[in-house]
Amino acid sequence: MAKKANQKKPPTQELILAAAIKLFLEQGYRESNLDDVAKVAGVTKPTVYSHFGSKHGLLLAIVQQHAEGNAQRISTSLQSSGDTEADLLQFGHVFLSRLLSRDAMRWRRLALSETIDHPEIGKAIYAAGPARVIKAMTNYLKQETLAGRLCCEDPAMAAEAFIGMLVGIQPIRDCAGKPMPGKAKQEKICQSAVKMFLAAYGLEATGN
Repeated sequence: MAKKANQKKPPTQELILAAAIKLFLEQGYRESNLDDVAKVAGVTKPTVYSHFGSKHGLLLAIVQQHAEGNAQRISTSLQSSGDTEADLLQFGHVFLSRLLSRDAMRWRRLALSETIDHPEIGKAIYAAGPARVIKAMTNYLKQETLAGRLCCEDPAMAAEAFIGMLVGIQPIRDCAGKPMPGKAKQEKICQSAVKMFLAAYGLEATGN
């Protein structure tokens, strides 16, 4: 079916980002250049510079966008249903599916390799992704504590503890080239993390 004549083209910035994502993942970040990005995007090199300033600025925009997208999906999965165990399991499933996705691992490796020389990349990723997820979990735990379903004296610390149990040693396994857990293993990780968390912060554990 032919495209409508009046169909709008994607904004220039989106075209550039899409081109850069394609090239960085296919060729590698250091092997790609802005001439290639401009060619694939169908724009001029000065246009790329006007939007992002440099190849480094382009990478920063991409990893920040990726982190924000993941954080949004993960955070919105955390809703209070009155069943804390079910809520935490749902969160764990979404969290691990995003953390261990092929795209997430590829961008994480690329970002980490550049963070050594450009620490602002790591700071931007943390602010756009993990910090937002931790905040969402902290707020959820506050609500559950106020509702009398949990007893978290320090919700922020409890949030980091739960997320830490989900993450485990997966980043280390990734660096070592080990295969990531499949769906069945992810389910066990979620169940174990929730069980340990409720053993520490559930009402029965705290004697309330």
